[in-house]
Amino acid sequence: MNESDSNMLAILFADIVGSTRLYERFGNERAHAAVDTCLGELKQITQQLGGRTVKTIGDELMAVFPDAEAACLAATDMQWKVAELPPIDDVRISIRIGFHYGPAMERDGDVFGDSVNVASRIAELAKGEQIITSAPAFNAISSLFTAGARHLWQIQVKGRAEPVDVFEIMWNPCGDTTATMSAQFTAPKIPDRLRLVYRGQEVCVTPERPVLSIGRDRVNELGVDDSKASRIHARIELRRDKFVLVDVSTNGTFVMNEGNVETCLRREEHILDGEGTISLGHSHAAGPDDCVEFYCECLVPGGRAIFQMPEKLSA
Repeated sequence: MNESDSNMLAILFADIVGSTRLYERFGNERAHAAVDTCLGELKQITQQLGGRTVKTIGDELMAVFPDAEAACLAATDMQWKVAELPPIDDVRISIRIGFHYGPAMERDGDVFGDSVNVASRIAELAKGEQIITSAPAFNAISSLFTAGARHLWQIQVKGRAEPVDVFEIMWNPCGDTTATMSAQFTAPKIPDRLRLVYRGQEVCVTPERPVLSIGRDRVNELGVDDSKASRIHARIELRRDKFVLVDVSTNGTFVMNEGNVETCLRREEHILDGEGTISLGHSHAAGPDDCVEFYCECLVPGGRAIFQMPEKLSA
């Protein structure tokens, strides 16, 4: 990316915490409505403060703002708005937010560049009801908004030689700010690969092979023998640090997670996490023995791989 092609932008990621548990407890329709309501509020705040929603992926929103102060104000308003949302029975929704300020390139509605990677990495560090930002963003915000903020630590970001300083914006003066840094932050696992297993075949989605297709046709990296599967049925993409399943089929794709909760996709996207099974063209109940198993495998800080080799999941 040439400097002449880039503009200084504040890139913000807001992620709904614990959405998987919402789907498990309240079912697809009710949980999806709650997630949509929350994302709708975040989009509205983004627009009101001069920003633009770039995209939503599952329960995560990506937005850009012309300056860091607008992003900081939006992040604060987002936290307050979500805190005011009515609970679902006794469960309250919370969000985590990370943002960064730096050069980025806008093209066809999307945003690219190192600054996007930094913002995404920072957002992963946050816990529910937290706002985390980088030193470049922090230094571009007036003291009116950074009063009470605290320096946390330095993080490494892929592709960057130098670490990035991160700060927490204390948006709620009544919140619990006495927790220690070790309690607020545990070293996050970094997704390394997604392993797919089908009838003895095994393929992986990795940074070296970030896109993989599944279907009946031989052109797919993972071929399946199922009459209800489309020739090119679905693809899996590594986007930043998430493995995203994209259904492009006629009959739909069904994902079963570790909690035995099934999600049906019809021309939709779904973030794969942990381990589970993917059924092509029919529910697991109709054909539980002919599924693609998936295992999200991670690295822990220090570079040591955690490669689990579990037994085949039971339906």
